[in-house]
Amino acid sequence: DNTFNAATMGYGLRNVVSIPDAFTEIKRVLQPGAKAAILDFHKPSDERVANFQRLYLDNLVVPAATLAGMKEEYEYIMPSLEAFPTGPEQE
Repeated sequence: DNTFNAATMGYGLRNVVSIPDAFTEIKRVLQPGAKAAILDFHKPSDERVANFQRLYLDNLVVPAATLAGMKEEYEYIMPSLEAFPTGPEQE
């Protein structure tokens, strides 16, 4: 408890069982006034941006990962984004 002065997470929030529980745990281990930085994809509300993201992932990222022998590590991204809560859904 209250051990760390910072916490970071990269592309992991979509992989936790409970987002509120993950935030609670991050808060528990951070010292008072400490910062958390979380980087991840999101589900765009603008349909044009969502279409571009889908195109980018489906036609560039996953094929490149497939060529590198890492298809399974990347093909789940789009389905996980589609199921990812946004705004009030995260509360």
